Amino acid sequence: MRDFSFFVPPAFRSLLACFASLFWVAHGLAAADPAADTPGRQPFKVTAEPTKAKVRLNEKFKVVLRVVNVTDTPQRIRVMNCSWDEHWQTSHPQVAPVGWDCAKNFAVDETIAPGAAYAKELEMLVMTPAECRALAATNPKSTQAPGNLLSEGPLSFKMGFTPIGSAQTFWSEEIKIEVVPPA
Repeated sequence: MRDFSFFVPPAFRSLLACFASLFWVAHGLAAADPAADTPGRQPFKVTAEPTKAKVRLNEKFKVVLRVVNVTDTPQRIRVMNCSWDEHWQTSHPQVAPVGWDCAKNFAVDETIAPGAAYAKELEMLVMTPAECRALAATNPKSTQAPGNLLSEGPLSFKMGFTPIGSAQTFWSEEIKIEVVPPA
């Protein structure tokens, strides 16, 4: 294949490349932040902070979830407005969100400014080992084998966020809580 770039003056080539980049970004054909596409660099950092350090089995506790934009440009995510909990998953089969009903539920676009966060508070619980095994046995979508189940002691897990249209899940650092015996 021949290279015809010598017909286009270098200054004009740079100008064309600039306009092409602006067109791609404006029409959603490229990432707004080229660094976000750099291998190894993620556009988001997920944080998860439990409101309690110690919980009992089946005792509800809240986890503050944040998706922080770590780039220099605004980032857009698409999430459900009511069932937003469906975008979150846990790395431990015994830790589960407490769900709710949604009368009106639709996808919305959220723009996260540089350094800002999309934040939610999710109510969760630690299921008993028996409940976890029963759920895994009856749930055809269950991909987590119920190993490392406990009735008390330290429990570690991560929270993962997957926006609509993304094949990538963004994971938090490990969260540690203590499961204490029933009162």
